[in-house]
Amino acid sequence: MRSSLIAVAAMLLVAIIGCRGSPTAAPPYAPGAGLPGISHVVAAGDTLTNLSARYGVSVEVIAAANRLRSHVLVPGAILNIPGGRVAPPPPVAAPAPPPQQPAASTAWFKPRSAWATARVITSLAKPMERPYRITVHHSGSRDDLNEPADRRLPKIERVHQAQQWACIGYHFILDGSGQVWEGRPLVWQGAHAHGDENNRGNIGVCVLGDYEVARVPPALSAALHQLLDRLCSEYSIDKSQVHGHRDLWSSTDCPGRFLSRDLRAWSGGLPAPASPLVQTRALER
Repeated sequence: MRSSLIAVAAMLLVAIIGCRGSPTAAPPYAPGAGLPGISHVVAAGDTLTNLSARYGVSVEVIAAANRLRSHVLVPGAILNIPGGRVAPPPPVAAPAPPPQQPAASTAWFKPRSAWATARVITSLAKPMERPYRITVHHSGSRDDLNEPADRRLPKIERVHQAQQWACIGYHFILDGSGQVWEGRPLVWQGAHAHGDENNRGNIGVCVLGDYEVARVPPALSAALHQLLDRLCSEYSIDKSQVHGHRDLWSSTDCPGRFLSRDLRAWSGGLPAPASPLVQTRALER
């Protein structure tokens, strides 16, 4: 009997020791386990679906890696996202460039390119010095008002270039409507006031028409005054340095008696110079 009890006790002891020494069952395999990942603190509104899209990891992998029994996430909980990558922020679209505005210095006149059929012969031109005076002319022909300026100006330029000038001699021309046209670009010294000394630093302005015999229409007078005001302001030219052509060369009646009166009215009644600045018949270039 006693030996039977001892055998039973031994069997129980072996069973107990065997149970304590046996290994525990391995946890189920979690997809993504062992991959480098990131930690995510659950915020209000987070779901497995949006976390999957955010980090590029499937819902199943996130749930298995964190042994989630429910897809309902608790704010503040920390999730391991194996193999997760933070998506780069969407590119910021560059702001649209503002619409291009015409240059303030050229928007008020028709450029030379709107009418010129010939190029400037730069070998015959001299660079323009800083403008410090203005000379006003009339073209001296009523025929100049009988056709549009973009057709008339090339004809005037051909006459000027036949005299071996670089191009038309005036920097700006006003047609009968008061529209301002660019003639010789201001980077080049003009050929309008007879002689190099008179043309140096001198902006040439020509009004189409003959104002020895015709009065200056009010609209054209206003346009001329506006042009002179603009040029004087932009280049810091005093009104005393704005002349009619015959103020510089007494052998001409340009810009005509009526346009001369208009200039005196614009300048506030300033008297013409007592004598021409330079009296010469030298060929202007």
